Amino acid sequence: MAREPARSGPEAEQRYKRIIAQPLTCVTKAIWVASHPLRGPEQERTLLLTGPNPGAPVRLKRDEGLPVYLTAYQQFALVPDPRWNAGEWKASTRQYGYEVLEDGENGIRPVIQWHWHPGSGNTTEPHVHVRTAEKICGMATRRLHLPSERVAFESIVLFLIDELGVIPQRQDWRKVTQDALQWFVRFRTWPRSAPPPETP
Repeated sequence: MAREPARSGPEAEQRYKRIIAQPLTCVTKAIWVASHPLRGPEQERTLLLTGPNPGAPVRLKRDEGLPVYLTAYQQFALVPDPRWNAGEWKASTRQYGYEVLEDGENGIRPVIQWHWHPGSGNTTEPHVHVRTAEKICGMATRRLHLPSERVAFESIVLFLIDELGVIPQRQDWRKVTQDALQWFVRFRTWPRSAPPPETP
């Protein structure tokens, strides 16, 4: 994907929502719904994965076995992007949460969770929860924060299809998801990003 300069906060928001919507179409007809801006100088907002039953996990179809479910959110702020020409804007991620769930004896339960929520709890770095009946060093796995790199939603989509056998909802799913992932990696500001090209 080519770079698309955003000259205002609203332009940056529309670009962000358009790009992150593409990989979602590869696994579901659910959509991202944006909250109203929060109070504060950065006007933070939240994108929430929303299906037929708002607030409920979204059911995904698999080739075989029990269905899996997905919940996801990203909180973002619209900020100037100093890497480029003056006057450009970007959507900057402030936190995220992605959860894969399955049917259990007592209803739907999370099995894998990717979290990053600085300012909430003792763990400020990106991490993963793996919820199994097994213990690690005598500790319940659900209580452990397994360190991870920053995880893009696009990577979750690839994991769902490649590893969990979720049925793709479009034939070009791999190209769509990888294109969006490459855009994310190229233009993110942390942990690593490509330096901006020299401007003539």
